[in-house]
Amino acid sequence: MYRFQIKKITSLRSIYVNQNIGFNPHINSKARIQSKENTSFSALEQSHFAKLAPTWWDPSGNQRILHLMNSKRIEFIRSTLTKKFSKEKNDIKTEDEIYVPKFNKDLLPSSIKLQVDSMQETYLDELLSKNVHNWNVLDMGCGGGLLTESLSRLGMFKSVCGYDMTEECIEVAKTHSSKDIQLQKNLENGTLSYEIKDLFNDSEKEKKFNMICCFEMLEHVDEPFKVLDCLKEKLEINGVLVLSTINKELVSLLTTIVAAEHVLGLVPKGTHDFEKYINCKDIENWAFRNKMEVIDTNGVMYNPLKDEWELHDNKDIGNYFISLRKL
Repeated sequence: MYRFQIKKITSLRSIYVNQNIGFNPHINSKARIQSKENTSFSALEQSHFAKLAPTWWDPSGNQRILHLMNSKRIEFIRSTLTKKFSKEKNDIKTEDEIYVPKFNKDLLPSSIKLQVDSMQETYLDELLSKNVHNWNVLDMGCGGGLLTESLSRLGMFKSVCGYDMTEECIEVAKTHSSKDIQLQKNLENGTLSYEIKDLFNDSEKEKKFNMICCFEMLEHVDEPFKVLDCLKEKLEINGVLVLSTINKELVSLLTTIVAAEHVLGLVPKGTHDFEKYINCKDIENWAFRNKMEVIDTNGVMYNPLKDEWELHDNKDIGNYFISLRKL
């Protein structure tokens, strides 16, 4: 049985990623990236992602693992907003509201269960759209715009902006969005935009957002909690900060570096630095000290047998998502 599983893993054609795909030797990143002491992203990290930029949108290239994760990002964001607005709605109940006790949908006939699921989905969509239609959203460390485009396509927000320090990634993001009719329209009317931005040297300090997403970025910066401080300052009161990064523990080392980089070749070698990993508890402690309320947390892991990411309840092992509200 185990021999069969190992064979199945190693036979997945799409798992093998050419380490040279996406590394453009003609990009002189050092010439285009000015190394400064007080920047949120080091010149070495910028150079690494600048070389990856040309194939950011190749679903079988070096960013393939992020393509697979993107749907889980959106799922977690929607879940976070649903919990936030449901809680706020419950906090202001009126005496005239009718109480409906909870029930187990799994006990219903399948046809009825489908109808209930559909009604709930419609209700949640209406709940979100009603509450976020005036929201300005930031995707911090947007790279080539994977999540930025997905957020813009939802059509729920007033505006979606992607920030990144790497010029090559911003160029890729703009070019890719401009090739889609709807996204091109969003670029033209300003509801979708991209900017080269360094948080530590931001001249637009008064510009605020209702939601900030920062996915797979904190494990690549030298001062993650300074980055979090900057993100908090850019967040409106009652705004939402959604993060994802990697716990600093043995399972993370084995899965994200040993397996992902050296055994399965899911990402190029050198993408991760174990010393930069951050435990979920450390972010929760930072939130407590900085008047940020935890809305939700989830562990997230890549399953090579299914070739997909899965959410789970253990936030202290491997990769994780966490969402916070500014009090």
